[in-house]
Amino acid sequence: MAATERARPSRLLKRLLAQGTSLGVPSDTLRALMMAAAALPNMIPSPARALEVEQAHLNFSHYAEGGRDFVRGPAVDLKRPDALTVDTVRGAARFRIDDRASLSLDFAQDTWSGATPYVTAPLGFTATSTGASLYVNSANNGGIASRVDRRTLQPLDLATGRPATRVVNVMTSASAETRHQGRLTFAREWNEAGLEVNTGLSDEPDFRSLSAGVRFRLDFDRKLTSLTFGATRSSSDIDARLGNTSNYIDYRLYQNATSGPRIVSVPVAGTDVAGLASNDVESLRWQGKREDMSLNLGLTQVLDRSTVLTVGVTYARSEGFLESPHKLVTMAFADPTTPSVFNYLLTPVFSVPEKRPDTRNQISWNMKLARYLRSFDAAVHLDLSHSRDDWGVRAESAEVRWIQNFGRWTFTPRARYYTQTAADFYQPYFLFVQRYPRDGANNLDYSRMPIESWSSDQRLSAFGAYSYGFTLSRQLFDDVRLDIGYERYRHAGNLKWGGGGEQGFGDFHSDAFNIGLNFALGGPAPLTGPIAGDLPAGHDHEGHDGHHGHHGHVGADAPAGVMNAHMLGRAGDFMTTYTYRYERQAGEMTTGSRPAGDAEVLLSCGAPGCPVRPSEMLMHMHMLHLMYAPTDDINLMLMPHLMSMTMNNTALRGGRYTALGGHAHDSMDLSTHTTGGFGDTTVAVMFRLPQIGRTHAHLTLGVSIPTGSVDQAMAHHGGDLMDFGMQLGSGTWDILPSLTVGGAAGRWSWGGQVSAVMRTDARNKSGYSLGDAAELTAWGGWRLNDSFSVSLRGLYKVQGGVRGALRGRNEVVDASGNVSYVHALHSPADLSANTGGRYLDIGIGASMVIPGRERQGDRIALEWLMPVSEKVRGYQLERAGTLAVNWNMSF
Repeated sequence: MAATERARPSRLLKRLLAQGTSLGVPSDTLRALMMAAAALPNMIPSPARALEVEQAHLNFSHYAEGGRDFVRGPAVDLKRPDALTVDTVRGAARFRIDDRASLSLDFAQDTWSGATPYVTAPLGFTATSTGASLYVNSANNGGIASRVDRRTLQPLDLATGRPATRVVNVMTSASAETRHQGRLTFAREWNEAGLEVNTGLSDEPDFRSLSAGVRFRLDFDRKLTSLTFGATRSSSDIDARLGNTSNYIDYRLYQNATSGPRIVSVPVAGTDVAGLASNDVESLRWQGKREDMSLNLGLTQVLDRSTVLTVGVTYARSEGFLESPHKLVTMAFADPTTPSVFNYLLTPVFSVPEKRPDTRNQISWNMKLARYLRSFDAAVHLDLSHSRDDWGVRAESAEVRWIQNFGRWTFTPRARYYTQTAADFYQPYFLFVQRYPRDGANNLDYSRMPIESWSSDQRLSAFGAYSYGFTLSRQLFDDVRLDIGYERYRHAGNLKWGGGGEQGFGDFHSDAFNIGLNFALGGPAPLTGPIAGDLPAGHDHEGHDGHHGHHGHVGADAPAGVMNAHMLGRAGDFMTTYTYRYERQAGEMTTGSRPAGDAEVLLSCGAPGCPVRPSEMLMHMHMLHLMYAPTDDINLMLMPHLMSMTMNNTALRGGRYTALGGHAHDSMDLSTHTTGGFGDTTVAVMFRLPQIGRTHAHLTLGVSIPTGSVDQAMAHHGGDLMDFGMQLGSGTWDILPSLTVGGAAGRWSWGGQVSAVMRTDARNKSGYSLGDAAELTAWGGWRLNDSFSVSLRGLYKVQGGVRGALRGRNEVVDASGNVSYVHALHSPADLSANTGGRYLDIGIGASMVIPGRERQGDRIALEWLMPVSEKVRGYQLERAGTLAVNWNMSF
């Protein structure tokens, strides 16, 4: 086949390959498919160039679990906890350095919330309290004894003496946790080889990991055969927050450890057993280090003009802290010395942390077959894999995908089956017929345990799983593709191949939805990137000699922190903007324009008191602006966003916690609260106003749809709602008008905007309404050259106070028998009197036109906004600053 034939691109196979990547096909398979297609007439160019096209993607997804077994308790009054959900944003950009080298940046943020199983036990070993959670009836000194049948060893109900063998999950809920991940990759291509070097960071509240990897490829036989070698290594620090000390859980195995993972006590902000505030409340942390490495070898072979085969083998080793810190194990010891007059054996029960082996070695094989079916104008992918490790886990999986092209549409259904055996040290609970090994203080003596390792983590059980789903893709423009995906997953013990799977208590299902955009920044349709998303803000664009111009239009050089500052200038134009926003508050409490001491802040809490006050608040927000111009003078805009927030607290001197509604507590760790998920969604219409000289203007009328949650609650402490600022939305339909003006002359540009937020509801479902707001901002910009500009901005904001109060969850009955629900105060931020104010900020910014996208006017911009003065209502934490980063692309 002539080289010129192989270099001619085909839109079909590019889409097929893009779909393969969006579904998670490893780079080996993608490269193999490209080489296979290169053997077909008029299909794709040589792989070396195809992989170097500049690309970007942004993807939003939502995952939700369901179907877990749940026990309502003897009184049928236990409430099912919220199911686990995960909200995720992922993005990446690849920049070409030259014809053979590129640099890629990937990021991801996911927020987990809801309940997960943390221990399993038979019903006979559990207990409940009215309206509270199910728990394992254990004590760390063996002081609580359950019973098992003397002959059958079946757990017995303490009240009835009947068998109570049903194994159940004990669920726990935690405040939302957010993980941030980033990876930087350098790639270099030669005529017959390729090299990738990457480094990455993963950070979450109890886990931080640094990684590095390298991958080398050699091509043979005119690139019809490729051999790949890869290696990765990561080093992780674990610092898991376990909460306050407990007589229910025996942590002494790790508290007394002299090496390896250790459980230590650290002082935190909270309350002692008397409810008095302190920064020395004892809280437990499980700390340790983990090392992971992997080596892989792969071979890709073009079998014929339509078929590519990839085979690979991977060796992985992990060592160090391999336990899951938030999983417990039920240990029961049936005492054979129980007097024979009883038909049962007394059985002390312990709840203990996991103990896994210190190392894990795993080897896996995989085979991937991809074939293009000319008669169907489609492709089929078949993936098979097998793995085994020295923990006794053997796993197999099979996956099939059909990639069907329909003009500018591509539909990809897929199905997958997975099965595995259990780890050697896994049991849903452990029952030993012996007296429990004890030390001189009658505590469990771990040095004389009958087993060396133990876990009840259902991920190590024997089970099977299947999933099915699809991806629907639409080529919106030559360089923009929309992907929408769905997947249904089911995990069950009875799905294990050959039978012998775990009981039904571990079964569950999940649904995952995602939507995103893939972009080619300078070339044909994108070939890489997951099921993607969208990207940054915008400029006015009007046609100039067939180009997209960006000089001298409204908002062309507006700072990154100004919303709705840009309009498209020609009917049919489309623009996306990705905006990252980071806000930080830290330092002292203020009232009006002056600092406020603890005594004064505490007085504002009134008679109930407050145990803590904010010391730092962090907010991360990822926004996606989608803008389309149906006419030259009207733009339509849609803006969803994902956010996460962390509130750190310090004790108020003299503060206290007042328990309400019977929710008495032991000591409480109130040092940190977190939340996250999708926020409110904005839709808007923008109207261009008549131009006056060099001055342009446009009017924006927007509506904020209350898609963000306003019932984010603390996982413990009575389940009280978090304060107003920690909620993900307003809970009300809000009107968002704004007027933007601007102009330019030579290298100078200027602009201004007045905007407002008007709440339409008196109360949301959580009992309050955020205050109205108004902003006035003005900026000036200087273009250093055709690519770079800087800006200076002033911002004045008036924020109304919250109306109403947080809805209480604590039932209080007065002397007359009247029932009310009261919110227990944790912090002055819980009070509506401590919201609102007037704020003056100044911002400095810079922007850069994206190399290779000068004709479209695409640019990256950032701005740092600093507080100058403020006059706040009540008592509030002082502000530290706001960072905004925009990346806009127009089509």
